[in-house]
Amino acid sequence: MQGITSEIVTRFDPSKGKFILPTIDEVSSGEIVQNYYTEYYKVQKGDIVIDIGAYLGNNIIDFVKMGARCFALEPMKKNYDYILKSLRKENIEDSVVLINKAISDVDGATFAEEKNTDSLPTKDYTFAELTNTKTDFMIEGITLKTLVEENGIDCINLLKMDCEGGEYRVFTNENYDYIKNNVRNVALEFHARCGLVSNMEKAINICKKMKSLNFDIWVHRIWCRWNSNGVILSEKLHDNITKDFLNNSENVADITTCMFYAKNNNFIGS
Repeated sequence: MQGITSEIVTRFDPSKGKFILPTIDEVSSGEIVQNYYTEYYKVQKGDIVIDIGAYLGNNIIDFVKMGARCFALEPMKKNYDYILKSLRKENIEDSVVLINKAISDVDGATFAEEKNTDSLPTKDYTFAELTNTKTDFMIEGITLKTLVEENGIDCINLLKMDCEGGEYRVFTNENYDYIKNNVRNVALEFHARCGLVSNMEKAINICKKMKSLNFDIWVHRIWCRWNSNGVILSEKLHDNITKDFLNNSENVADITTCMFYAKNNNFIGS
């Protein structure tokens, strides 16, 4: 299956020793790379998509152009403001409910660790990881249960997540019944380590639980792709490692990030 092609391209600036984010105009011009969130499910007209960890909103634009209505979470204010500008430029803001919060297992203020943006694709946009340790950085959190109740969401055609470890606060005992009965497809970037070796075990347990709920699952390794000019085109899907992943074989011992897909067989025609 083929993904669609309009994710952000970053450019390496040797004089600054950093990756530089393109302008909104450049982002909207359709740089050609793979959107791997639609690899196993192509969004249809009228679909409801929840995007947890919207970052700079490029996937939101793709989903809306495919006919979806999106509910998107982005906790970082700079990123949130950037998304708003992009949506207005594309004239699609009426198709998106954009929420300046992080997915969490509790509602309200929660602690986070803001990552050093010098090592990220741009120094101007950032991300955070939630933590149970008290820090000086707090962001507003919202649970999946509250998100769907406040927005009257009865069925999610695609639940997309790229939330720096926040996925582990979605796949909880409290949420599994809703996921089984109301979520048709899942596509997420698993941060299998994300600073904690134990997260690999968590990721594997989530996959096994989803299989037990009658979901088909696929796991792919992803690698960054570069060109000869030092431009990172994006992370790309590579080998299917579902069996190795579930068996926790030595072949996946070095994985830090992978793509996880799930299709709900409890729905006919999902």
